[in-house]
Order: sequence, then C-alpha cells, then structure tokens
Amino acid sequence: MYRFVLVLLCIEILQCQSQLNKQKSFTLMPVELRGLWCISERNQNYSRQIGQAFMYNNETFTLNLLDDIKDTWINSLVAINKTDNQGTFQAFTDTSKGPSIFVNKISCFWRRTIPNGDILWGRQSNGTCTSAFELDDSPTSVRYTRNEMNCLYVDDENPNEVLSNSSLERELLAFDRSLSDAKRQSIVFYGSSSIRFWSTLTDDFAHTKTNLINRGFGGSTLKQCLQQFKRVILPLEPRILIVYAGENDIAIGETPANIHVMFRQLISVIRRFYPTLPVAYISVKPSPSKLDKFSQINLTNHLIREDIRNMYNVHYIDVFSEMLTDDGKPRKELFLQDDLHMNEQGYAIWTRVVDNYLTTNGLISQGVNHTNILYLTMSDTYLKSYISVIHYGFRFFEYLRVVFFHIEMASIINRCFSNANYVFSMKCIRSMSTDHHRRLMLMNLPQIASPNLIQMMKNIFSRMVINGSFDSTFAIKPFCQGARQALIIVSHLVGNGQFDDLPGFVSQEAIHEVKQNYIQLSHQQRRQIPVEDNEIIFSYPYSIAMPFNEQTNTRMIEISMIFHILKDPDAYREEIMQSSDASVADWLSKLRKMRNEIIVCNYKFLRDTNRNSTDNSWIITGLNHWLPNEYFH
Repeated sequence: MYRFVLVLLCIEILQCQSQLNKQKSFTLMPVELRGLWCISERNQNYSRQIGQAFMYNNETFTLNLLDDIKDTWINSLVAINKTDNQGTFQAFTDTSKGPSIFVNKISCFWRRTIPNGDILWGRQSNGTCTSAFELDDSPTSVRYTRNEMNCLYVDDENPNEVLSNSSLERELLAFDRSLSDAKRQSIVFYGSSSIRFWSTLTDDFAHTKTNLINRGFGGSTLKQCLQQFKRVILPLEPRILIVYAGENDIAIGETPANIHVMFRQLISVIRRFYPTLPVAYISVKPSPSKLDKFSQINLTNHLIREDIRNMYNVHYIDVFSEMLTDDGKPRKELFLQDDLHMNEQGYAIWTRVVDNYLTTNGLISQGVNHTNILYLTMSDTYLKSYISVIHYGFRFFEYLRVVFFHIEMASIINRCFSNANYVFSMKCIRSMSTDHHRRLMLMNLPQIASPNLIQMMKNIFSRMVINGSFDSTFAIKPFCQGARQALIIVSHLVGNGQFDDLPGFVSQEAIHEVKQNYIQLSHQQRRQIPVEDNEIIFSYPYSIAMPFNEQTNTRMIEISMIFHILKDPDAYREEIMQSSDASVADWLSKLRKMRNEIIVCNYKFLRDTNRNSTDNSWIITGLNHWLPNEYFH
C-alpha cells in the first residue's frame, strides 16, 4: 500500500525524453538536500512513516520503504528545473534498481520546500509534466522530513543494520537540519563528547582562516562513528577530517583488537568517498577515570598508530603522552571534576597539537589546498606508459592514419619503456575531497593500462608450468576470447544494476564492493559501464599467476586482463580518416579527443588447477572500469 502511495505522489511515469533534453543537467546534490530523510504520510489527524530516502553528494538517491525495508531502490536525478523562487522544483529521475515498471524509465515529479524544512511532493494530474506546480489538494500528503524523532533508519547498503536505535538521534537530527547552513570544504571535527564539548573550537583555530564544523555527538563509540559517517560527514565534503573516538568503546569493554578493526573499517569507508582527503586520528586520551583501563588504551593507541604508518594521507595525533605527568600519571589539572571531560587547559593542549599537524603538513599555510599538487615518483609501469603516450603517441598515430587507422591503443601505450624513474609534477585530478566529480571506479584495484615487458616474460614461464604440470589443454587464445565475452556480459549486468544475476560470474566479495561503488556513480557514469563487442579496441592478458590457496590446499590460476574500450569507434575512425587534408593541429586535436575517451577495464579471473576443473570454472574476483583521463592530464 505504502509503495503505491509513494509512487502516485512522487514518481509519475512519463515518456518525457524530449522534454528532458530541454532541462538543466543535474550533477551535484545541493548540500541542504543531502543525507538521510524520513518519508512520512500525514494529514491533520495523524503522521506515520512509510520509508526513508538517502541523498548522496552526486545525483544518486536511494529509497527504502517500510513494507519491504530490505529492498533498496537506486535512482538518479538526471535533470532539474527551478520553476519559481519559492522553493519549487520540477525534477526528472531515472531508476536503475527497483520495481521493473520503473527501471530504466525517465520519471517526472515535483518537490516544494515548506517553511519547517520538510519537502512536499506533488504530481501532475494530467500527466503532461507542465511547468506549473499543482498543489496537492488531497487531505493526505507525503513529505520528506527531518522533524520526526521516531523514524526507523537503516543503512541503505546493508538494510539489516538499523541506524536509529540510538539515544543519539536528537543530536543526529540536529546535524541533518543544520546542513542548510553548512559550508563545504571546512575542517570537520568528528567523534565523541570530547569533540562535542570543544566549545572554543572556532576561536581556537580562527587563525586558520578556514571554516570549522563540530560534529561531535556525546557518548558515541568508534562503531557509531562508522555507522553514521554517510549521514553526518559525507554531505559536508570536508577539506580535512579530524577524528576522536575509541574511548567509549574501551569503557564498554571492547578489546583493542576490535577497536582497531573498527578504525580500519572507518578509514575504508572514508576512502570510498574521499580517496585523498587528509584524515587525522587523535589518540585516546588518558582520562583519570580510566586509570584501570590504561593498558587497553595504550594497546589501542599502539595498534592504530602502527597501522596509520602504512596509510595514505592519514596521520596520528598523540595527545596521550602530552597529558601525562613525568611519572606517567594523568594530569588531573587538565580535566573537569568528572575526571573524564577536559577543561580549558586540556583543550589548549589539543589545540596546540592539532595546529601543529595542520601547519606541519601544509594544510593551512597560504590557503593551499592539499590536492592541488602532488609530486610522484613514477616507477609503476602504467605511469611510465602514459608518459610514453605524451611523448611518442602522436607519431605512431600518424603511421596508423596512413594504413587505414585501426584503433589499437596498446601499440602506443608502451612505445617508450624505460627502467628509469621519472620525477614528474602533475595535478591531482578530481578527487571527491576538492571537486564535485567522482571518478569512475567499480573496485579499488591498481589501474593497469598497458602490457609490461618483464611481466610478459613471466607469463611465458607460467604458461609452460600450467601446460606441463596442471592442464595440458590450457591455451591463452580461447581464454582471451572467453574473457572478452565475460566482459560484455558482466559489464551489462553491472551497468543495469542487476547484481542478483552476477553470482556465478563474479565472486561475492567483488559483488559487494562493486555494489557499494556503483551507488556513488552518476547516471552518466553508469551508462559508460556496459561494453559492446565492437567497442573493445584492445585486449591483453597482463599477468598469469599461480597463487596457492591455503584453505583448500590447491594451486590456482589467476589471469589479469586489460581491455581498452572506445564508445562508437567507427565514428572516430571515420572522422580521423576524413581529416587527411586538414591541418596537423586539427588532426592532433581529434586524436587527443579520442585518447581522452578511452575507458580501461581491468578484470581478474581465477580458477582451480584441479584436473577436473573445466573452462567454465573461471570466476571474476576483481573488476574495474576507469578513465585514464580522470587520473592524468
């Protein structure tokens, strides 16, 4: 019942593609709309929840309805039209996962923001999606609200995990409502009550000339910070994130090992959305009330500090040692009477060490953004290869143009292989922490774009071992043909959001990660994922390895494939062939345009070397689609 109420009021199915083309492209969710919403049905006599919505930073939003809370709809705002200056909008959406009657259809609906911050949804009575807003005169309305205390919230990516069964809901709702005033690119402090009670935070860091946001919620654990990250931190697009949590976990009996695991999971979630965001973790402080827990505090700090050493752009801020006496006891003069929370002297120490972190790492000096410039020592093959493209690619394309221009990008990728290391200065491209655009990515795998000469020699040896000791029928050519077909099938399933059809093709671990990243992709990026046979302009087995599975005590075969994809290659071929009489500059411009549209697909295939295994026993354990143009200028 609720599902149909929502459909009638929110998503009137229309065949409006021609109208859609006239609207404004929608690629960034306004900050005030981001995050978690309760969907309620109400009239003068009652109000009841019928579901929830989560608005991501891009145009993606999800729906979970109470009649089937574990079924997550995935939708995209593809266009939006502001029709007046009173908070009324006309929006077009595309549903990629949900009921079949809505999937891959453009829908049109209205929304109007009312004075209390709720969003009222309306629909067109005549089904024409005209530019005039029609007030819904029915006694019952559907609203997206942040004014209800008793709504049920779940993790839209893991609906079994309930997020609202917490005494912290009042504080979290206040964060939701304050998004309308929040400034992007702020320094955000996140964590438990030690952050929440930092009342002088803005004054303490006024010299940074940067906006600061306090997102501490009292009594929170590191696990709760992990659970609430998407709701509280993701919408803010922080410039720097500083975290304090873990002390309450110790207080309720969590082991240092479990707290360490929770910390790693939090960093993993942060990196999904903000790959290069500077993150600092403040060590668990030595509260006098936790004197009997000092061994657990010390071990927790040690595990996290050692792990951070191997993390990119994550730093450890030590307050523990700063708050001890010379004989290793807590400095009681730094704490309030409860021996748990700090006074001004305690926060003065925190201000000094945090300011030292910001200054030492150049995060507040001269207003320089942390992702503007990166100096990279390029020893990885794919980085060398793209430098090779810059230096030698266009010469080789001249030769290809003369001989009918068959688009085989790999021929130019590795023209200039060298063992020398390059020190090169380049701009970091479009990280989510500093730009509205999220890069195309399905799994966090190494971006490999070209063959490697040394790896080719290793592959020859691996094939000899496979044929001689494990499978005399194994041949690389039929495998590559099968891998090509697997790419086509799997890319279409992923592109259409058909994750339930992936088991048998893709491992469960890979499906889980792909599904999480898919939600973050824009409508346009999702349409780039499906691959047609004629779009594969190059394919190559990058590596053939033989890892050992200790659980099954068997040897495996793992093959990593590189595919280069060019959408509509015939059009590029015709355009370049017709430019034979054009100027060199014009011709090079066309080549650059084509090069920038190349999509690289990295797929990992795995099978058991058991002699009873057949060719259909291959399973994909890793897959990624990415655009080199998004990583390098």
